[in-house]
Amino acid sequence: TDDGEVKKRKLKLDGKVLTLSNSKFLYRLADLEAGRSYRLRVHVVLKNGKVSNKLSSGVLNFSTPEAPKAKQADPPPKAQAVKPAGTSAREPVGQPSATSKSHEEISVSWPAVQGVSGYEVRYWETANKQETKVKLRSNTPSITLTKLKASTDYTIRAFFIKNGKVHNSKASPPLRVVTDAAP
Repeated sequence: TDDGEVKKRKLKLDGKVLTLSNSKFLYRLADLEAGRSYRLRVHVVLKNGKVSNKLSSGVLNFSTPEAPKAKQADPPPKAQAVKPAGTSAREPVGQPSATSKSHEEISVSWPAVQGVSGYEVRYWETANKQETKVKLRSNTPSITLTKLKASTDYTIRAFFIKNGKVHNSKASPPLRVVTDAAP
């Protein structure tokens, strides 16, 4: 109830302000242009109406993949069965994205791969390349990496596990994320 207390948590995106009821949330950014870089920062507005830099998040930089290039018209496709959502185990894991981060954690998700028994996530400090591996024995395509160093650039890749084997040739593209500075 003093002037330093958090009044509301708000996310402002393209002129829209979202009021959040708790400190954990997931907001899916839609209608982003292909091949562009974006910066995202969440600010906390105090009861006195001022933005708190101490409670606000660090900046998350990310890029959207390039749009597919146009090609010459192909003959009309033959009728095909509809594929379930996600990619198949014949294709590589899709591009991972950071859903949140702090000075000691990064939460990452990627498109689900159909027909797999789990995933392996490999991450490392980009500067030294000493790899850490984490196996996920579930079909949930997400993980929160913990006990990370503050202000450190990490590279993260996801692999799928099928028939007990990690498929190294089907790795996701790398994702680079810098953890926030220590509070």
